[in-house]
Amino acid sequence: MTFGLLIARARGISLASGIDQAATALRKSNSLIGTALRLLTDDDTIMKALETSLGTMARVFEEVDWGKLSKGEADAWLYFYEHFLESTTTGCARRPAPTTRRRRS
Repeated sequence: MTFGLLIARARGISLASGIDQAATALRKSNSLIGTALRLLTDDDTIMKALETSLGTMARVFEEVDWGKLSKGEADAWLYFYEHFLESTTTGCARRPAPTTRRRRS
């Protein structure tokens, strides 16, 4: 959902009217992400469970000046995602995997 909200804002779609409205608008320019976001917003159980988190993200993303942040690069959102994957993969690689000890019977 975070990625869908980020793309919506990058496309100039407001989140102020609700995530469901943003998902519908996003489907016009990015049908896959827009549809995925819409499917999640159609599920009342998911929306209730994520209400606080999504509300906070929507308010924060709504205030971002995307033009300034992207420095005029239309696909800057794509690089944010790549950077995120790179940083989390690198972070995971640095930490040793937890070990479990087998009990001797």
